[in-house]
Amino acid sequence: MIRLARLAAYTLIPFELALVTIVLAGVRVPLPVILAAELLALAVVLFEAAVLTGLYRAARRRGAARRAALSEAVRQAVPAKVRLLIAHELKCLTSLGYWIARRKHGIGPGRRGFGYFRGQSTTLMMWLFAMTLEGFAFYLIIPWPVLHKIMLILHVYSIVLVLGVIAAGHVRTHVVGAGVLRIRYSAAFDLSVPLGLVVSARIGAKIHDGGLIRLADDRLDVIVSSQTNVTVHLSEPVTVVRPLGRTGTASVIRLYADDPREFVRALSIPEPAARHGGKEVTP
Repeated sequence: MIRLARLAAYTLIPFELALVTIVLAGVRVPLPVILAAELLALAVVLFEAAVLTGLYRAARRRGAARRAALSEAVRQAVPAKVRLLIAHELKCLTSLGYWIARRKHGIGPGRRGFGYFRGQSTTLMMWLFAMTLEGFAFYLIIPWPVLHKIMLILHVYSIVLVLGVIAAGHVRTHVVGAGVLRIRYSAAFDLSVPLGLVVSARIGAKIHDGGLIRLADDRLDVIVSSQTNVTVHLSEPVTVVRPLGRTGTASVIRLYADDPREFVRALSIPEPAARHGGKEVTP
């Protein structure tokens, strides 16, 4: 039963990862695809809950404390990558609270936040509006009352989740201050770099052909709307944890900021002068 539960949980990874990636990339997804993915997720969650209940009770019978029994049951039944996806959804949902309260996550004394979601937010809100209308139309077309209720629950949750992704993009900004450069992308990625490792930072727009988080050849790309516009060089590589837990290292980081000049200025690293015709020109 445990093996079956883990296998069922693994089926969530491609669906949920694809859904989050597509949403963050601003690609329009047909509502039936979203509802099918969430229906599969609901079925897996219910099955996992039944298995977890049995494992929890067995651990309690062996004398384990409640928290220890629950942790043991989760470790046995839920793969680490699925736990990361669940944590991502929880971060999206909590980001809604920050957004409603008009607060930024991780911003405190001596820390400045720098947005990166300005150009993407409008596209996602338009997509969310179309998704809401499409769900209402499906609700009117389908005649079965039981299916109405299931669709309503899944549709509302899908809307809330997409809102959470948008909210996370606004409240989980890049952060500079208190000796740390924190690079983020919605609730999917979060990297803290000691400011003492930053040796240079320069502005330079680059168009990418896809992807969100890329890590290769000692370089990390955190791409927003197929763009990066700031390149940060470090004195030594830092460990990067990708959204599904895989790790690597990078000493060059390309990212996107809504206000790249102010972002570079906040790093207290002067931008290198541009060269034209053999002469240096300070921008």
